[in-house]
Amino acid sequence: MPDGTWSLKLGGEKVAAFDLAAASPFDTDGKAKIYLPSIRIHKGTNNKITKVEMKWFQFDRTTGAFALVTDLTAFKRSLEEQVTLGVTDYSGKDGNTARMEAFVSAGDADVNGMITFDASKFQMHNGAISEGFLAPDSPSTTEYFAESISIGY
Repeated sequence: MPDGTWSLKLGGEKVAAFDLAAASPFDTDGKAKIYLPSIRIHKGTNNKITKVEMKWFQFDRTTGAFALVTDLTAFKRSLEEQVTLGVTDYSGKDGNTARMEAFVSAGDADVNGMITFDASKFQMHNGAISEGFLAPDSPSTTEYFAESISIGY
């Protein structure tokens, strides 16, 4: 998309202007300008997800690599204190899509910037689900498993 201001006209009259590049998550070299999440899934002996840990990284132009973000002060304000983790099984053991979500306050991040989603905090979006989800490396047709994991912030 070309740089510059875009105008929205209604009946020939300019009613709005947009600078889409100002909202771009990438710089001119294609490197991310935003914090990027990285997750680690923990599972119990039954292969069910017990918790998910999330850390945040940002591209460091000086080193040319992604660096761990440990100070989330400004980020917490922009998040309005909420991060969502969703786990979905589209095929579901009963043929229906099953989903569970956890909402965590960004203020709960530890001193290293890690946010932990404990499985006991997940809200199920299908009344039939009470047994949790298998980890993504344990596909099953008889139990719910994490076919997709999404992060919202």
